[in-house]
Amino acid sequence: MSQDWQVVLELQDLLLPARGDIEGAYRRLARVRHPDLGGTAEAMAELSQARAEALAWLEGPHICQECAGKGYAPLGGGFSPARVRCQTCAGTGVIKGAAS
Repeated sequence: MSQDWQVVLELQDLLLPARGDIEGAYRRLARVRHPDLGGTAEAMAELSQARAEALAWLEGPHICQECAGKGYAPLGGGFSPARVRCQTCAGTGVIKGAAS
């Protein structure tokens, strides 16, 4: 696939798109790109591939963006030695899929 699935599905502004976001974007874009509705077979194939990749992505683990996979964040700024557990990933550094 030539483009990232988030770009094809126009979801690049969402950090962790949910299944509903992916399906909604697919349905919205299919109305424009489907060959029976004025689109092309190539555009629809690219859209379908992007949807498949996005749904596969939902199943895998993801590095937490809040703590960069460390599981903790500095307390009160970058120079403080005190650390607190990341609230986003509960200290694991990994987020398992996105909410449905």
